[in-house]
Amino acid sequence: MKKKQHIHRTVMLCFSSHGDKLKLKLLRRRNLTATKNMNTFVGSSQSSMISADNTIQGNSPIRSRLFDRERLNLESHQLVWCDNHVHDGLNGDLTISKLREIVDYTKFFDNQDSCKHYLQESQYVVCFLVCSDNIGKQLIPEIHHLQNIRSIFVYSQNSEHLQSWPSSYTKVKKVYTNHKSLLQAVDSDVKRYLEKEKDGVFGNFDKQDRTTESGSASWWVIFMDALCHLPYPREVCHQRLTTELRNYYDGKVGELRVIDEFEREYTPDKAVWWYTRDTFFFRLINKANRQYNVRVMFAFGYYIKDLFLQLKKEHETFKTTNVDNVQVQVFRGQIMSEDEVETLKSAYMVRLTSFLSTSLDRRLSLSFLPPISSVMEGYVRVLLEINLNARYNSKPFGDISHLSEFSNEKEILLMMGTFLRLRSSSYSEDEKIIKVMLTLEDDYILPFENRKISLKECVSIIAGKVCKDAPEEEINTIFDELNELFTSEGEQLEAERYRALGGYQEGYGRENYKAALTYYKQALTIWQRYPENNGFEIANLHLKIGRLHYFHFEDDKSAQEQYDAAILICKTTLNQLPDNERQKAVLYQILSTVYLEKEEINDKKEDKKSALHYEQLRLQALLKFCSPIDRQLGKCYKNIAELQEEMEIFDEALINYKEICKIYVAQNNHEDLSRIYQRISNIYKDNLKDLSSALKYRLLKHHATVQSNEILPFHDLQEIEDKKNIVIQSHIQLADLQLGLRDFEAARINLTAAKKLYEDMNWEKQAKEIDEQLANINRLEQDSK
Repeated sequence: MKKKQHIHRTVMLCFSSHGDKLKLKLLRRRNLTATKNMNTFVGSSQSSMISADNTIQGNSPIRSRLFDRERLNLESHQLVWCDNHVHDGLNGDLTISKLREIVDYTKFFDNQDSCKHYLQESQYVVCFLVCSDNIGKQLIPEIHHLQNIRSIFVYSQNSEHLQSWPSSYTKVKKVYTNHKSLLQAVDSDVKRYLEKEKDGVFGNFDKQDRTTESGSASWWVIFMDALCHLPYPREVCHQRLTTELRNYYDGKVGELRVIDEFEREYTPDKAVWWYTRDTFFFRLINKANRQYNVRVMFAFGYYIKDLFLQLKKEHETFKTTNVDNVQVQVFRGQIMSEDEVETLKSAYMVRLTSFLSTSLDRRLSLSFLPPISSVMEGYVRVLLEINLNARYNSKPFGDISHLSEFSNEKEILLMMGTFLRLRSSSYSEDEKIIKVMLTLEDDYILPFENRKISLKECVSIIAGKVCKDAPEEEINTIFDELNELFTSEGEQLEAERYRALGGYQEGYGRENYKAALTYYKQALTIWQRYPENNGFEIANLHLKIGRLHYFHFEDDKSAQEQYDAAILICKTTLNQLPDNERQKAVLYQILSTVYLEKEEINDKKEDKKSALHYEQLRLQALLKFCSPIDRQLGKCYKNIAELQEEMEIFDEALINYKEICKIYVAQNNHEDLSRIYQRISNIYKDNLKDLSSALKYRLLKHHATVQSNEILPFHDLQEIEDKKNIVIQSHIQLADLQLGLRDFEAARINLTAAKKLYEDMNWEKQAKEIDEQLANINRLEQDSK
């Protein structure tokens, strides 16, 4: 399965110094976007595309529905029908209602050019294509290669003149001469697809290092977290969702019956039960999640929050009942395409694009796999074996057997967005399956704390973290939806919209700093009308504006003015704050940052001392509410230690660096741990001249380096060489320290290990250089005797 490419649509905005004008531009943009989305492709002035409710596309009135059938397909698949005489055929045994019983979303075309264009535009939707033989002869050669086309059914009204050309195309199932057999074939193929679709759980394969967020994926992961924390107006949301679903599935008796039941009987404690039922619910949520559909996910937001909270509760239960056995192995048997398996094998990290149902019972998981003889060509049987560790900072997972509709499956459900790492893959000849080993990873994208947060805090995280990487169009969509949900917060939501758009314009690859400055000023203007309880927002915007002036406009005077304004706001707010350590910590962080940047401008030691002072105050505040291994705590210790090292307060720097090490050890964060051990070792070696202590921490650094550079099956040759070279340099650094302590044998062991790694890579020149160093050690050892 290919990684989803998100299409960036840039909207040109005219910037004005007047807030109301810019706000009007935004409102107009939203209306234009809505109008644009309502208009679908029309093939020519004589031919049209007809939707499944039998209306002409392009001439339909604009509706206010969120799930408007004419512009939104909630399902992951669709039926496309292309026939010159399609208008004449929609009667008798071929009716819209009969087609919708097979595939809910159906599009009709009466010319091949319109159909071809639509199929190309629908690249992320699985298509079942029906076409007449006269159109198919020209159309099929042009679209057969499209990956989104699963099956093609050719219809011919003349059984006496059937042609052989369709047999040349592998996706063409057969030529049918009557509607009844055609519909039966389509129905059967769609059902096979839906069975497989349940297994489409992986996405956003990421080959980047753990320290680098995958840009296109990270904003969506945080957005999904935000949906799980918003304080929804539940009754309004429930009514809105059921109304929208009822409009969308109008005429489909089975779906409407489910919607009626959901409207009457749904309660938050039944969220998991509803998800495990074999209905359209799980398909809609998983498809919207895989395709980054903001509007649909907002519509389901309150329900996803209920799922999250119920799963979180089970996660806590799992941790308390497995204190002595924090690791557990779960299994999932599924059919995957050969391409999907190859993509999975080459992945570094994997994020689940849907909730993932697994079982504690390996045999039960295998029983869900069909016999090898019935597996379609191009597909394979796969058994996922996932090791879960309850101690890791991760999305929730838990045993939902007692909550599920299927209580006998020993089911462990994993939250969408869960972060997994590929460990190995192999083929089992005995079981005729591909076994894929994965492990749960400590999650580095978890901005929300384990507590109930306010709307204001949630929106602040969305504006600051989600919108940093989200496309501009999606930023506006997110805030449009927030305005729909929380109408009384209109102005403050608009202020956060402007802040988010400013961050977007400032982002890497865009660097439109003038636009960013305009947006930040618009946000500041709104917040300054409500200074009470908004000190952080105002101070933070002064900081952002100051940084633009200093780093990008080279205007030190304006930067100083903004920094001074931020300091004044922070200090005033701190004096007025009740005993709220969380807010204090945020304000101390702004003050520390501002003083550091003032020090760069003024080169005054007092500013750096002030930065250290406020970072230390921030640490004291964090210690009152953070867990001992919280990431915020680690970053704060690191900031303090680095400042103390710069100011040559080495003893205190060492104390704080060692506190960071405790946190990284608990997090299994070997990569960052390696860097901190290196800094500690350097202080002992270069500043305190304590080689024994330097060696102690260099050995710890080496151990962490080896662990963080473990070579796994998905690494390519370049990555393997890079990792080996990092380990080699660590061996050489160790040998250098050991020579300084006259430990010749230990130095020889490390250099020999480095030489062997060079030889493994056929780096002969470097291996010879190691030989020279080994010879030098022998001479030094002889001279010392």
